Amino acid sequence: MKYIIILTTLFFMPLFINAQEYVDFISKDDVKFEYKWRKKNLLKKDSPYVMYVKITNYGIERKKVSFELFYFLNGMTHSKSGYKEYCLKPGQTIKGKRWDLVFESDIKTLEEINDRSFIWEIEKLNIETGEYCETGLKLRLEPAHESDKCD
Repeated sequence: MKYIIILTTLFFMPLFINAQEYVDFISKDDVKFEYKWRKKNLLKKDSPYVMYVKITNYGIERKKVSFELFYFLNGMTHSKSGYKEYCLKPGQTIKGKRWDLVFESDIKTLEEINDRSFIWEIEKLNIETGEYCETGLKLRLEPAHESDKCD
């Protein structure tokens, strides 16, 4: 019986993993944006939805990608992401929390997301070929406290 449960779980696991696929949004200058909506906390029933964004560079050169994401509700700005800037190597894909590509909202249901009064847009999209742009995550290291220098 134990083996039947394990085999059944292994058989259906790919269905659960791929249940939420990214949806194409926009392509420009060999850079493709995709998105998917997911609950912020999957275990809480009233958890708000967040948008996960995936960016892929299909070109043969490094691309510097910058943009700002806006949520609009009833024609008014509901929230915005702030200005984002990334450098992608050829063939590189970035997505999710690791790259700060998860955008929060107060929307609680998919009906609210699909309502005509709610829209989202990528604004100020700029894509440049940047052979000198630096790829990878940038960590900002700051001292925990200011030290007094003895002279």
